[in-house]
Amino acid sequence: MVKSIQFKTPIYDLHCNKRILVVSLQEKIAAFDSCTFMKKFFVTSCYPCPGPNLNPIALGSRWLAYAENKLIRCHQSRGGACGDNAQSYTATVISAAKTLKTGLTMVGKVVTQLAGTLPSGVPDEEGTAHSGTRRSPHQPGVVTIIDTHTVGEGQVLVSEDSDGEGVIAHFPAHDKPISCMAFNPSGTDKRNRNARFLSNHRFLDIWNRF
Repeated sequence: MVKSIQFKTPIYDLHCNKRILVVSLQEKIAAFDSCTFMKKFFVTSCYPCPGPNLNPIALGSRWLAYAENKLIRCHQSRGGACGDNAQSYTATVISAAKTLKTGLTMVGKVVTQLAGTLPSGVPDEEGTAHSGTRRSPHQPGVVTIIDTHTVGEGQVLVSEDSDGEGVIAHFPAHDKPISCMAFNPSGTDKRNRNARFLSNHRFLDIWNRF
């Protein structure tokens, strides 16, 4: 026996290239050095897919793709995903404009309250609705791609407070859970593909079965 690594949750899948060994767990990913088996980084924000792949990931020669449990707007990629169910760049810009409008409206209301012209107890229905959306714990169909060569050690965190170190792309690919992903270096078409990400001549084909 070379090395024994134990986990508290079941192992769903194993992926390996020349540099790292990736272990797919329940809503988590753990990556180890392929030679020394020392821990390199881990992800704890995977979307809990109903199946058949309970935690779908794709490992290329350098990039690792996984289903993120939430879309973080400040890290969202420009385009990248294409397909009938994917959000276009135009839709992304419109969404960003709406978010900016909501933010400016809220700032205006705060200024008005400070000026004493609007009671602080007045209900804000629009703000309440957006706050409820932000509190949603999981969002299906979001994909994050990280560069395993440049990502830091420890936890990989895509959040509003993180700088996105090692993050290559972060985008919505579907409005339903992702069931499978695979890097396709040749770029050739594959049947039943629902969406595709393209960058630096690297293709990621994405499927969902729901």
